[in-house]
Amino acid sequence: MGVTVSGMGWVMLLVSLPLAFLMGAAAQKGSICAVTAARELLDCERPRHLMAIAACSAWVLAITAPLAWLVPRDTLAVGLPLVWTIPAGAALFGVGAVVNNGCAFSTITRCAAGDLSKLATALGLLGGLAAVLQVPGLATAASPRGELSPLAMPQPWSAILVLVLLGLGAVKIVALARARAWRDAWSRPRWSPFAATAVIGVAGGTLYALHGAWMYTSLLPRALGRSVSPESIPMWEIVALTLAVLAGAGLSARQAGRVRLRLDPGWTARSFAGGVLMGAGGALAAGGNDVLVLHVMPALALHGLVAFATMTLSMLAALWVMRRLTR
Repeated sequence: MGVTVSGMGWVMLLVSLPLAFLMGAAAQKGSICAVTAARELLDCERPRHLMAIAACSAWVLAITAPLAWLVPRDTLAVGLPLVWTIPAGAALFGVGAVVNNGCAFSTITRCAAGDLSKLATALGLLGGLAAVLQVPGLATAASPRGELSPLAMPQPWSAILVLVLLGLGAVKIVALARARAWRDAWSRPRWSPFAATAVIGVAGGTLYALHGAWMYTSLLPRALGRSVSPESIPMWEIVALTLAVLAGAGLSARQAGRVRLRLDPGWTARSFAGGVLMGAGGALAAGGNDVLVLHVMPALALHGLVAFATMTLSMLAALWVMRRLTR
């Protein structure tokens, strides 16, 4: 069956692909990873990556909500009941990310930089999803009926929230500009995580308003009959946007001299095992950490906050156990 795209669809695509490309480049330069954020917490360091990830969700909310009000579409993530599959799946995903040594964000940026073991992660995601589908009744338990986001319709409190976040964002942008965070942005090999997540948040928020949940792990709950957003976008759009992210991450890595094709058998096996846990967990928890950060938490869905907190705690526990075992 061929893919047909309307005139408006082509316009959206022409706008969206550069934004996805920019997201990939920023993610590569900022080395955004939830596992790194958990490692900072375990080492009692300043939680810069965790704070930057939280700021990214705030950016998405501030951009997505007013766009959703101006162009009403059912793109904002639904809020799911806190059934047991949410924390269980989040915990599985967190442990899997530690085994994989990379979350959903860093898996795609490392793959773009030539780490072919991360292709095994993708296969593992499919394996974990297949395992969930084989358990009788599990897919039904993981697909409860959701409710519309409290941000779906403008309210006085939500308008104030957006204005506050936009004000704080403007202050942060000025501070980053004064610190020359984006000076020689393309040629600079590394950005601060806050500079990276500001770009990811603004670009990702715009994509979210245009397409709904489009990050690649959103396909996991869709296979169980549960879409992250009420309005599901065609799979080919997810594939096209993901390829644009990969292109941005790959070109950014090449510019920084970090592209190196490598395939380590040990890491390939570990990536596959981690991918299986991430696939099963992402399906049960209605998405991986990319979906939680860029789609669910910005929609103020309570289950997203619970899932992200559980995921972070499981990463901390898995990192602690692995350190004890390797001493």
